[in-house]
Amino acid sequence: MRVFISYSSKDGKSYANKLYEIVGEHGHDPFLIDHDTFPGENIWDTIGKECRNRDLAIFVLTPSSIVSKGQKQEYDLVVSFYLNRLAFLSEDSDVEAIFDRYPFLKPYLAATFHGSNFEDDCTRLASQLVGLQDRAKAIAKQRYKENGLPKLSQEGLDVSEVENCLMNMNKVFQIETIIPEICRTKVHDMKPQLSFTMIGFAYHLPIDWFKTDRPSVSNDFLFQQFGRSIALGERSYLHESILSNKEIVNVQDKFSASGILKAIEQIQGCGFKPDLIFPPLECWTSMHHWHNKAYVNYSHEPSRPHLKATLVVDGHSLRIVPPLGDVPEKTIVFSRHAITWHVKPHPKYGALSVVLGRDRLYPLKYAELIAGTKANCEIDPKGVSTLG
Repeated sequence: MRVFISYSSKDGKSYANKLYEIVGEHGHDPFLIDHDTFPGENIWDTIGKECRNRDLAIFVLTPSSIVSKGQKQEYDLVVSFYLNRLAFLSEDSDVEAIFDRYPFLKPYLAATFHGSNFEDDCTRLASQLVGLQDRAKAIAKQRYKENGLPKLSQEGLDVSEVENCLMNMNKVFQIETIIPEICRTKVHDMKPQLSFTMIGFAYHLPIDWFKTDRPSVSNDFLFQQFGRSIALGERSYLHESILSNKEIVNVQDKFSASGILKAIEQIQGCGFKPDLIFPPLECWTSMHHWHNKAYVNYSHEPSRPHLKATLVVDGHSLRIVPPLGDVPEKTIVFSRHAITWHVKPHPKYGALSVVLGRDRLYPLKYAELIAGTKANCEIDPKGVSTLG
């Protein structure tokens, strides 16, 4: 489990360091700003990225948390990204004042600690982390059931204009999404045993931004980028799902035509026909300089813009899923028949789920946009190989 740890630098640092150590010893992947950033790195960019990508946030709440600006900013980010959260509260703290400042942590109080017994309290918390996360999810689900998410309406906004913006976002998303191209089937179901991941974002925009006197709002480049960013987030989700699956065979070879052939043979030996390849960005150029039995073929047919290229290796054709930044870390060869993608549909926007509501932190000035795909990626490890 990927865990974000928040603390007040004035009196919580030693507690956070010990929690980081013990959570790691229990097999989880903790993030702590003092341990996992480098000199010159933009700390708040890193914190924002981690808040989006972690499974759980643990807030170490100490007496100075009441006045800590940094911890309050981290709290605001965690709440805005709807990240599962737990509160780990010092017995020396003013409980009422703490939860006045951090109201969305109160239902998620996991444990209290005392300075002299902190290591034991930490160990107990770390050993129960999976169960506590499930409890936090259950609380969030119940709160959603009782209160719901904000509706698609906002005082002072022209709802029809906002819907045009969202439809524009959805249009770009449908162009860029890779789901229909990489999986055996797109399943719209609500199986209760499935755990869905929200691939998307929560974004805060000034209410004035939506005013209808602003020209061409519905075609604004920002909304196009939102649609594109959700689709590109699918790549990261697929990548993480594959690399975290310990049953998938890694072919110990460098990125080359012969290495890819070994991966193809590995998949074929398990009864699948590989037809897709997801290469790292640094490998893109080298594919164009192999011998004539391995080459890149570009299609001139109208197609999705990110699936126009095919890698042909010794007669085997693999459609190329283009890389994005540092995703993927290693080459992935797979069959679309090994992937089943479950999507929770939105009644109006299909796979894309969008909610607009009053920003809970600054209700008079900002609107909150929540958009993304609620998905679950099922993988048959026999139909996938990694390389390198």
